Amino acid sequence: MLEDYQHDYSKVYSWLSWGGLILPEVVRNKDGSLMGFIRYGKSAKMIRLDYPKDWGIWLDRHHFAEDNTETLCLLWNPIHKQRNLPAINLCAEITRGSEAEEEYFRKMLIELGQKLPDGHVLKHEQILSYLKSTLEMRFCEVTMPEIPLCLDAVLSSKVGFQSI
Repeated sequence: MLEDYQHDYSKVYSWLSWGGLILPEVVRNKDGSLMGFIRYGKSAKMIRLDYPKDWGIWLDRHHFAEDNTETLCLLWNPIHKQRNLPAINLCAEITRGSEAEEEYFRKMLIELGQKLPDGHVLKHEQILSYLKSTLEMRFCEVTMPEIPLCLDAVLSSKVGFQSI
């Protein structure tokens, strides 16, 4: 017999949105949004990029003993006025052709990565290692699983909540 789906809020994965790696550079989250990451050089004093409404962006600096990194994190949840119509919240700087939304997001990441000093889009293990490092607050290297899905559970399997 099937049981109702329930969240177990005592587990870290219940609090994470990460779904699966659907392209080498793109994570699809559990809510359908798309996420990508661009590592950039320390010479970037100011980053000016125009984003449409409803896009999420944050700059992340990690200062670990072994590594200092600067990462631009980009989140896009395509908004549709009607089903089967293209998303309305596209980036004005980057035109969309007939490609799927995932490919458009990938194209956008690559173009933005080229605009940043020493910028490069994270791929495969680099993305997984970055996400795992955000959980453990130290540099982590992650090997690519055979099927890169359920990243929330895979990457947080050995991470637990600590009581304060």
